[in-house]
This record gives sequence, C-alpha cells and structure tokens, in this order.
Amino acid sequence: MSRIYEWFRQLARFWIAGMLLLVGLTMCFTIHGMCELSDLADQARTAQHRTPGDMTLGIQPVATERSALLDYQVRPTFGNCLYETIRLMVLDSPVSEFADHSHSISAARWLGATAWFSTVISVLIRLFRERALSTFVRWVTFFQGGHVVVAGLGKPEDRRERLALRLRQQGRDVVVIEPDVHHPGLAACRNAGVICLQGSAQKDADLERAAIHAAGTVVCLGDSDVSNADLLAAVVDRLNAQKEPHTDSKTPESAMAANEPEQPLQPEIPGNLLYFQQVNEPGLMEVLRRHRWHRDPSDRLHLRLFNQHEMAARTMLRETMIGREIPVLRKILLVGTGASGRMGEALVVRAIKDQRIECPDGHPLEIHVIDSQAEQWAQCLTGRIQFLGDVSGILPRNVPASKCGFIEARDWHGIVGEGFDAVFICLADEALAVTQATRVADAISRRQQLNGGRNKVIPIIVRVREEESGFGRLLLQRSADVQGCIRPVGLQDRVFDVIASMHPVVEMLAQVCHQDYLGRRQAQLRNATPQGAQKILQDKEQSLKSWSGLSERLRESNRELVRRFHGMLEVPDETGRIVRRFRMEFAPDEVIDPTVGYQLSDEELLRLARMEHDNWYATQYKAGWRYGEQDSETPPVAGPAALSLSDRLRRAADEHQRWLSQRRADGRPYSGPVSLRRPRHVVFNPNMTTWDNLSSEMKEFDFGIIRRMPSVLARADYKLVEV
Repeated sequence: MSRIYEWFRQLARFWIAGMLLLVGLTMCFTIHGMCELSDLADQARTAQHRTPGDMTLGIQPVATERSALLDYQVRPTFGNCLYETIRLMVLDSPVSEFADHSHSISAARWLGATAWFSTVISVLIRLFRERALSTFVRWVTFFQGGHVVVAGLGKPEDRRERLALRLRQQGRDVVVIEPDVHHPGLAACRNAGVICLQGSAQKDADLERAAIHAAGTVVCLGDSDVSNADLLAAVVDRLNAQKEPHTDSKTPESAMAANEPEQPLQPEIPGNLLYFQQVNEPGLMEVLRRHRWHRDPSDRLHLRLFNQHEMAARTMLRETMIGREIPVLRKILLVGTGASGRMGEALVVRAIKDQRIECPDGHPLEIHVIDSQAEQWAQCLTGRIQFLGDVSGILPRNVPASKCGFIEARDWHGIVGEGFDAVFICLADEALAVTQATRVADAISRRQQLNGGRNKVIPIIVRVREEESGFGRLLLQRSADVQGCIRPVGLQDRVFDVIASMHPVVEMLAQVCHQDYLGRRQAQLRNATPQGAQKILQDKEQSLKSWSGLSERLRESNRELVRRFHGMLEVPDETGRIVRRFRMEFAPDEVIDPTVGYQLSDEELLRLARMEHDNWYATQYKAGWRYGEQDSETPPVAGPAALSLSDRLRRAADEHQRWLSQRRADGRPYSGPVSLRRPRHVVFNPNMTTWDNLSSEMKEFDFGIIRRMPSVLARADYKLVEV
C-alpha cells in the first residue's frame, strides 16, 4: 500500500511539469495540423475550379472525402493556433472536425481531452483529498491488510514522525491519523510513503477510514492516559462488532481462560491486532494488565503496554558501564526527579529492585536525592511502595536541583567526597540538565587535581529528549573527562526502540539479557589469566559494549534469545513429552526472589540446555551462520594452512548434515530449511555444531542461560510460577 502511494506521490511531484508538457505538445500538434489543413484546403479549392479539359490531361477532381475541407476558413497564425488549442482543451473547437484529414490534429484532440480530464481529476482529488485517501486505503486493504495505524504524531518537538519513518524503513505499510493538518512532521511522512489522514483516532468514523478492521498493529503514544484509554475502548468496540454472534457468549472454558494472565512471550496468533499503548502513570499499567482487555484470549486484541520513563530508567542504569566494567551500585545521587517526579520514581524503584535481585543479602542501596521538593517526594514514594523502606535508604535534600553546586559545603562533602558510584540527572529542562552534568564533571576534575588523579571514574547519566540531536548530540561530542563519564539517554529513543522491535517486553528483556551477558563476561575476565582475558577481549570485542553501542545484528540476537524463553518454560522428559510447565506472572509491587519457583534437576537442566542450543543453531542458520573453526569476527589466519571460502563452506555443509542426523537420532527431526546454498552474508562460528562437539565453556554458557532466566525475568518484574 505504501509503495503504491509513494509511487503516486512521485508522480504528483511532476504534475505541473507534466501538464505544461501536455499543453505544449497539444499546441505543437495543433500548429502542425492547422498548417496541414490549410495546405489541403488550398489544394481542394484549386481542384474545384479546374476545367473539364484538365481531366483529359490526367488531372483528377478533388475526392469526395476531402470536400469538407472547402469549409475550412481558419488561418494558421500563432494567435489562431493558440486560440484553437485552448478550444481543443475544452473539446469545443471546429478544427477537431477535420481530424480525419490530419494525424497531427487527431493527436492534438486526444492530448487536449487528456489534459482536460487530468485537470478535472486533479482538482477533485485536491478538493476531496481525505475521501480519496480513505477510498485508496479501503481498496488496497481489501486485498492485503496488516498495516500499522499510528494514532497521532504528538507535539512537534517530540518528532514522533521518526517512528513512522523507521517503520517504513522496515518495509511496513503505515497510516497516520493526525488532527493537526499543519503538523511539521506530515511532510516528511508523506515523502516517505506514509498515508496521512486528517482526523481524530478516538472517532469511529476516522478509525473506519484507516481500515482498522484490516490493520495488524495500532500504535498509541498520546501524552494523556485519558485519550489513550478512549482510543483503546474505541478499538475494542470495533473488534467486538466484527465478532460472530455466538462468540459473544463465553463458554465456561473460555470464561476460565479469561481469568488466566496473558503470557507476554507466547507466540502471537496470526490475524490478531497488536495494540501498543504508552502509559504515563506507572500504577495504571497494573490496572490494565488485570483488565479483561489484556487477559481475554478470545478477543482479537494483543495489548502491549509500556512506560517510557521505566524504559529510560532501565537504560540509564545500564549506561553506567565504564569501558568494559559494570560498577556495583551501592550509593547513587539523583539530581532532580523529572517534571512530575515519574522519572525519578522509575529510576529509584528499578535501581532498588535490581540491587536486591543481584545481592539479596547485601547492604541496602543508599540513594541521595536533590530536588526542591525532595522530602515530600520521598515521603510519598515510600508510602506508596511499601518495600522501599526495608531494602533501601533514601536521603532527600530540599535543594533546587537546577541551581545547586557540587563542591564541598556544610554537611556535604561534594561528589567525590560522598563516595557516589553513579550520578543520574533527571531534570525536566534539558538545558539545565546539561549544565548540571558539566558542573558535576568539573567538580570531579577539580577534586582529581587536588588528589593527584587518584579518584575513581564516576559515570554521569543525563536524561535528554533525543540522543542524536540537540543537547544529546552535544553531550556525545563532548570530549570524555578522565574522571567524569557523561552519557545521554534519550526519552523518545526508548519509545522508538520499543515500537521498532514490535514487542515492549521482548525489547526490555533483550536489554536485560545483554546486561546479564556483560556481567558474566566481566566475571570471566576477572578470573582469567592475562592471556585468557586478552583472548576474550579479542574474540568478543563487538559484543562487550553497552546496548546503545551494540550492532543491530547482536541486538536482534538478544531478542531471539528472549523469544526462545517461552520454550524454556516447558520442561520435557526423555521422550519429549512435556511434564512440567511454568508461567510468567507480573509482580511490580514486590521484590522478586529468582531462586524461588523455578527449580530444575540436573537432567532437566541438561535437556533444556540441549534444546536451547538446537534452537539457537536453527535461528542462526537461517540468518546465514555456518560452522567454522575460526570465528568471522577474529582476524583471518594467513599462510599456507588457511582454507579457501569454498573449503570452509564445504566443511560447514558436512557439519550441518551431522547436526541433522543427531536431531533425527534423538527423535526430534528438524523441519526447517536444509538448503546448503551459500547465503548472502556468511558468518562462520565454531559453535555451529552439535551439542556433543561443543566446548565445555559453551556448554556451561548454555547452562547459565537456563539458570539465569528467572533472574532476567525478575528484572522485568516477572516471576515464574509452576502451573
């Protein structure tokens, strides 16, 4: 749909030039045709006055079909030709009667009619543009649906048109419903092939114009939870109206199923509608998760909820990584709590939960908060979230966060003197946030000069609107301070990441998985010899980065790992029959203990690890990975012993056949692609082999994935319960 619309848009760009060219051709053909008609008329008049004696000389009289040329009286001057051209455009020129005697006049007549009809159609389209677009959407979705409906572009400074552009880059058909016809982001959307309809997504008529019945995804990113709830109710009403009459009355089985929580990692049912909604109030997420709209499996709705402040808080905590080291947070400083305190609340709650999950017996996390209303904010937070007082210590300071300094003062030993492990700046004003980040870095640098450079590196994480533009880009281009590591985290970028992956829970867990991977690699580096640590750094150079610096290929690899978690919740026996099942339960109001609820025996752990390796193998094989004794990410070995590409592919094909034979011998035949053709992008990896040929290190790595899965899910506020 978007490609067709983009093609029409490209044609529309040349509409004026095409119309001028059409008029010019019409005029040229008219001039040439009138000259021909004038010559033929003169010949006809000359032949009419010939004497009978001329016939004896072989001169024939004029033909009867040319007798009409005797009435041609128009002189072929430029003014007459221009006038007749205009009359040809409106189909009212007597010259068109002589089209049978001149091919040029015949062509001019058809060109004039084409120009006239094109003008009329263009005027009608411009007058009834919205109806034309709605008709186009309905006609195209009648044959092929599954498009994405974006409910509004938000405020111009949010630049949410980038979301529609990113979806178009993924090859998706996008329809935007925007009430503001003068929104600055509409031009970029239309140029990219996005169909932009004027209207409100809360109205049934506008939803029908966007063909909501054939849509595959609806994205609602409104700043008001009330308007978002109105849109959700309107979409639910539209879906219920399409149900069959007998499906409205639920059977006892379906009523019982409606009480079961929806599993977020369960594969989606084809044909159902994915609905992404941004929730600004954190407590509202739990209310919607308990609602029938989120739990009823009989409807066509897959409700996906996310909070941008929570996603940004998780990212800010992950960005504390310094080089390849992840510091242990025992004492942090929070400068500002955001416009309404939600950013600071999400950051504090997430930091406390992560610290208790990783170190349940450790000391409480000490959190210093600087804000003009810090004490009132801390009192409300601890009163609403009961577990905070038991597992943390919040020390508020009623100081204006936008004006305070960070050097020694009364009852304050400065940034370095207080011994903070990280500083988080959550001021609502970006200019003030960047200013305070610079002041923190200057205070650290000043103390470094006084102490002779013996201070530790303190990461400074700043919340901005976008990372690649404005103040975010300013911070990225700032030269790194020796004692201050400043990193911006974009609030809008977190929204784009969620929608681009088309699954908020998967995106969240993928980032947690990568953080967990970095932690395990960091433990390996601490316990390895210098030569072993150097080899790890050389082999895993591309993956030992924070999520923001990770390549898209490795990001997608983490997302695929999370999608495989659903299979790990079903434990098979030796014959492959499922004997134990677990389900994920959302528990945002408690600190989850990952060691409770998911206990496996050694045999069950081995079966799940083998299954995880086979699933990973199948996924990577489809992506173009092949077996190779030498990893593609490491520099190639030169010399006479180096193998050619064809030899490496031949060895990879033999290894793939061994893997297929092992699957058949275990009673688990592989139904995926078995083609041995060379993929477009080949990645060689020594782990693309059978389980028995894996190294002990990689087997332990797969075991670690299974063991660490409850901890990863706990960081996303999900606990495992055996069914």
